[in-house]
Amino acid sequence: MRRAPRAPSLLLALAVTGVAFVAAGRTRWRHLVPSLSLLFVPGARLMAPAPSPLEPALEPPSALEPAPALEPASALEPAAVPEPVAVEVPVAGALRRVGLTEPLVAAVVEGLGAGGDLEALVVEALAGRPAPPTAPRHAGSLLVVVGPGAVARRLAGALADEMGSDPTAVAYASCRPDAYAVATGSLLVRSAEEAAERAPGWRRGRPAVVAVDVALTDPGRAWAAHLIAALRPTAVWAVVEATAKTEDIVDYADALGGVDAVALENCDATVSPAALLTTTLAVARLDGQPATALRWAATVVDRVRS
Repeated sequence: MRRAPRAPSLLLALAVTGVAFVAAGRTRWRHLVPSLSLLFVPGARLMAPAPSPLEPALEPPSALEPAPALEPASALEPAAVPEPVAVEVPVAGALRRVGLTEPLVAAVVEGLGAGGDLEALVVEALAGRPAPPTAPRHAGSLLVVVGPGAVARRLAGALADEMGSDPTAVAYASCRPDAYAVATGSLLVRSAEEAAERAPGWRRGRPAVVAVDVALTDPGRAWAAHLIAALRPTAVWAVVEATAKTEDIVDYADALGGVDAVALENCDATVSPAALLTTTLAVARLDGQPATALRWAATVVDRVRS
């Protein structure tokens, strides 16, 4: 008797597997059959199996949670910039000790930082100050030079020569007992009354100069102030030592009734010859020479470099 054809081994295996799934109460067989039918339908396309309802499908990439965006660089907190540190130039301290004011020191230091020459920078800084006063030269003018006797007479004689007057005709006012050894006759004045009486003759037709003997520390400053007022001078110059305190010089000038200019003597004897520039007093002479910007610069630089 002819034997029936045998089923393919694959179909047999699948049938057995399906029975096993049904026997076990599993339900996946019904999902497996449609998928397997694709394997045996002629001309059917192979397709990926649909996901099981029991296993959730993965979300598409577009549905994923976006990564946190980086904060733009412009919104970041700027880095802290350290404050500039002021560098003290060594020469600045020396300029202050000499007596230059802070604006003058700053101008010189700035120029040095740019490669400038010290003396040229001091000249430039001081050039902005008012020019030193000059002695009056017109006929009928009278200049009073007040200070220690010998020093005042020396400067008065030099100024008289510059003004076109005779240095030997300089009058001398002093209350000292030994004043007769310095001047005699009509050129020696002992009181304000004598000064008021003789002054018109001294100044008639020419400029006149009178030296008044009273030093910075002398007790006769009230006497000198009274005598100077009686002379009715065109200008008053005070001669003082550069070593004197600035406050004492200002007080001295005030006690004399005010002065138009100051002549500094012995500038080499002090570390601060320019200290008087911090006041409103005008400096006319430095050791007998006109107090120009060039003269000041030479004095200041000499002190700075010493």
